[in-house]
Amino acid sequence: MIIYFSATGNTKFVAKRLAELLGDEARDLCPRIRTNDFSELECGKTLVICSPVHISGLPKFLTDHLGRTSFVGVEEAYGILTDGGYAGIAGRQLEGILKEKGLHFKGCAEVVLPGIHITSVTNRKIEVEEIERRIRVASEQLPDVARSIQSGATLAGRRASLPEVALTKALMPGLRFVGLGTRKFWVSDRCISCGLCERVCPVVAITMHEGRPMWSTSHCAHCMACIHNCPKEAIEYGDVTRKKRRYAFAKYRYAAVDKD
Repeated sequence: MIIYFSATGNTKFVAKRLAELLGDEARDLCPRIRTNDFSELECGKTLVICSPVHISGLPKFLTDHLGRTSFVGVEEAYGILTDGGYAGIAGRQLEGILKEKGLHFKGCAEVVLPGIHITSVTNRKIEVEEIERRIRVASEQLPDVARSIQSGATLAGRRASLPEVALTKALMPGLRFVGLGTRKFWVSDRCISCGLCERVCPVVAITMHEGRPMWSTSHCAHCMACIHNCPKEAIEYGDVTRKKRRYAFAKYRYAAVDKD
């Protein structure tokens, strides 16, 4: 089985494509995460976990969910990480979670796709040509990844060094506390009260009030699902996101090459 969380469609594309190539099932974890469903998952012999990288690691809500979920029937497990160019310590984190469960971890593959964290002041605009190139390269990479998994080979993705792991783990709590606040989110008059932002939020940080989204928690995951999925681009984060391109994989699906 292939399980995944996806905010803008990048990781969903990877998971669904691998499922096609492997003749397997891809299951979205978001409904389980939103409802705190930690019931057992029947996964078959091989488990593939697909995850985006947030703040140089796995999203905290995903690590918490994986840690509390039992995977039944699994003999070997793989990780597929989607990011904008740096996977950080996500692979090490996933390895630790799975080994604690007694699963045989067989490595990670990194798939570079368009970055989505537009609330960062350091985020640079990615031109359409670069978006298309990354999607094309990623789609050409996936058949090789699928063949490796199918043959039982170990995926040899980048492995963070121990000093890198120690430094990132030391800084991560502070970065999450300072950088993942919700106070700066606001909604422009373009909002049409569709409620999509509330429905896609994995940590239930958004509630609709008088037809407008309200961030009901002081901190969220900053997964960017609300900003990028808003059909009217009505959600902003301070002044940082003004005039920044919103991104959803579905808009650029045409760039993917279905090569196997």
